Amino acid sequence: GYQYRCKVSNSAGTVYSNPATLTVTITVTAPVITSHPQSTSAAPGTRASFTVVASGSNLSYQWQYRKTASSAWTDSRGINYNKANFTPDVGSAMNGYQYRCRVSNSAGTVYSNPATLTVTVTAPVITTQPQSTTAKPGTRASFTVVASGSNLSYQWQYRKTASSAWTDSRGINYNKANFTPDVGSAMNGYQYRCKVSNAYGTVYSNAVTLTVVTQSGWVPASQAPAGATIVARSWSYRESTTSTSSSMSGWVANGSHWVNSGSGSLQYSNEFPSGFDKNNSVYKQLNNTPYTAYENESAKREVTNTRAGYVYWHWMYDCGGANAYNRCIYYRYGNGGSDCANKNWVYKYFGAFMSNTSFGKVENGYGQTGIYQWYKVTDRKSYADTQGSYYFYRLNYYTSAYTDYTKYYDYYRDLQYQPTDPGNGSNISNKVEYVQYLL
Repeated sequence: GYQYRCKVSNSAGTVYSNPATLTVTITVTAPVITSHPQSTSAAPGTRASFTVVASGSNLSYQWQYRKTASSAWTDSRGINYNKANFTPDVGSAMNGYQYRCRVSNSAGTVYSNPATLTVTVTAPVITTQPQSTTAKPGTRASFTVVASGSNLSYQWQYRKTASSAWTDSRGINYNKANFTPDVGSAMNGYQYRCKVSNAYGTVYSNAVTLTVVTQSGWVPASQAPAGATIVARSWSYRESTTSTSSSMSGWVANGSHWVNSGSGSLQYSNEFPSGFDKNNSVYKQLNNTPYTAYENESAKREVTNTRAGYVYWHWMYDCGGANAYNRCIYYRYGNGGSDCANKNWVYKYFGAFMSNTSFGKVENGYGQTGIYQWYKVTDRKSYADTQGSYYFYRLNYYTSAYTDYTKYYDYYRDLQYQPTDPGNGSNISNKVEYVQYLL
């Protein structure tokens, strides 16, 4: 009933075909059995196998059984009861059961011919004998027997000496093919055998012997006897570590130390007078706060402040042309002399630069002191910085450098009889190797 059409397109347009209808025809073929299941034999505790082969559509399978040829058929729920290959578990009471398969689909149902199951039971035969073994006290020994036969049962037995009577054991897995009794130091020389039985007979395995070896305690490896069999190794040692935590569970505190965690520096000056031009690049570069030293429980900072050089600076007034004159330098004007600082000049230019050179002081007789002492700069900087002047005030600038530290706490712990060699790292000391050996 699905319908289909085609959309055909190009740049000039799109057209659709007429719809066409799909009719799906379904044909169901009635089942026909082409191969019938065959009678088979199997031992108890295994699986039988019956197979039917049939042709037809959408087949379903249901295996059926009856206990005798005169019983009614019953739908099975054995393994793969609804598959072409049926594999039911076999029990000793199923001898003579018959099986058939019902094959069905919507067109019909057919039954296969019945097939008979014969349950085979054989007397026990030991195919692999247990072996003598050695074990330590406090462990488990292991003895294994392999036998063929139907519905086998196992009973391990022991005797203390070769002349003692056999006694049924109740050790771990005493009724299994693999017997794993606990080992005690008094069991050296015990012998073991397995009684294997079913309804058709009983057989006994060969007798095997348990040898119990005594293991030494931990002793230094240097004290182990020559030729001893080493069965275990361990190491005792002191392990050290550090942490930023002031306490660590399981560790013993052992002092502390500081670890460098970073450093840095900046340049600054704390000598700028109120008249220094704050828009000047030198002021912006050096207008910093020096670092502050501190120390607490977890961190500290060490700070050093050292002079890095000088800042030379002055204000100037324009006398016309390309000339400029220093503030507060004696200058004759007209009929008299005057100090620029005391006249109503317009100070239009500011010059400043940084240098490591200590230029000579100017003895000008006007009593300038401190930051207002004049210095004559003989290797003047650029004209833009100095406006052609020789004379500058001077102040110091400094480098403030810091180093940060983090506090690390030292710890150690003494470890005994560790199963892994810790190596010889710088955090390991007092290492001693211990061994255990068999006596």
